[in-house]
Amino acid sequence: MKPEPDSPLTIVSGLPRSGTSLMMQLLAAGGLEPLTDQLRTPDQSNPRGYFEYEPVKSLARDQSWLPEARGKVVKIIVQLLAYLPPELPVRTILLERDLDEVLASQAKMLNKSIPPAQWQTLKETFRKHWEQARQTFSLRPESSLIVVNYRELVTSPETVIERLARFLAPADLRREKMLAAIDPALYRNRVN
Repeated sequence: MKPEPDSPLTIVSGLPRSGTSLMMQLLAAGGLEPLTDQLRTPDQSNPRGYFEYEPVKSLARDQSWLPEARGKVVKIIVQLLAYLPPELPVRTILLERDLDEVLASQAKMLNKSIPPAQWQTLKETFRKHWEQARQTFSLRPESSLIVVNYRELVTSPETVIERLARFLAPADLRREKMLAAIDPALYRNRVN
């Protein structure tokens, strides 16, 4: 189905390992159409899938696929958000997660330890990427943004889903299916 000319592109964004795949799962369960090619298959780190779309990786060089993505949901990491054309209407769900949890999750996924000095450097780099993403949207008057905290999403999903329903209106989300898609056991690498 061809999207309406004024349909916004819905973006799920965040740092790697910040809960973007979970958000894509929820939105798909809620009835929104994800833009994914399923080239990256589920694994131990993401047993329910990654919901990625290969052309996103080349967004800095090629935005030709974006018009066909309107009316759908696509996952784009924060580092690539600056390459979105300024005239493209987007609504973005930006995932926020404790940076120590993000790093712990990445280290576990890559099966390598991160020395303390490098940990702090990476943490500061990630903090800058995340803040730049927020600033990107302050320069996009045609866009809307909601920030979702990963911990809150997993521990208080009803509250977050209601916020998402208001943000994504007029979409009629299937809230019960969204709630059923959340598995608190998959919240690993938790920092207390």
